[in-house]
Amino acid sequence: MTGSIAFDIGARFGRLVIIRRARLNGQVAWLCCCDCGKHRILHTGAINTGHTRSCGCLQRETAAASKRTHGHSRQFGSPTPEYQSWCHALQRCHNPKNGAYKNYGARGIIVCRTWRKSFTAFLRDVGPRPGPGYTIDRIDNNGGYFPSNVRWATKLEQVHNSRVVKPRRAFGRIQCLSSWVLEFGVKRSTVEGRLRRGMTLEAALTDPLR
Repeated sequence: MTGSIAFDIGARFGRLVIIRRARLNGQVAWLCCCDCGKHRILHTGAINTGHTRSCGCLQRETAAASKRTHGHSRQFGSPTPEYQSWCHALQRCHNPKNGAYKNYGARGIIVCRTWRKSFTAFLRDVGPRPGPGYTIDRIDNNGGYFPSNVRWATKLEQVHNSRVVKPRRAFGRIQCLSSWVLEFGVKRSTVEGRLRRGMTLEAALTDPLR
């Protein structure tokens, strides 16, 4: 709320309702009743700017909600694998003092804004870990931690998808050539030969053999 506002008895500003005119430290002020039942005297400016919307209960509730546990930061005395994966991604990408930062944050790899602010949002988008042996993997190793670029994967899948193994896109997905030939049941040598002749990966995988 900015600009000129009419301070009438009974006017509402957030959780505050004006009861009557008052004075505070020699200046014009207003006695307000908060929805929680508490009363507070506020200067005109505090109400006019919109910075004060309650007696203080709103700020306390917001702070409490931000600290409320989601059940993953501690489980039987230790964080869950999902929570650890989230924390490690944040450290690798956004903490220059982290040992892995040079391979992540320094390369421009980031965690999306929504996930940076909320573990709950991260868990909602990636889902729970499928089982032991799965960790968070980026489909495109040059991309960041975004919902469309993150999955749970085994160590073997991550090795195939490492920067050493060039990822290839086809059919709207990205994975290494070894994974593609395994999925389509085509010999790798056949696909590689077709690619050298200028065929697209999709055609190299699906064109029938002569």
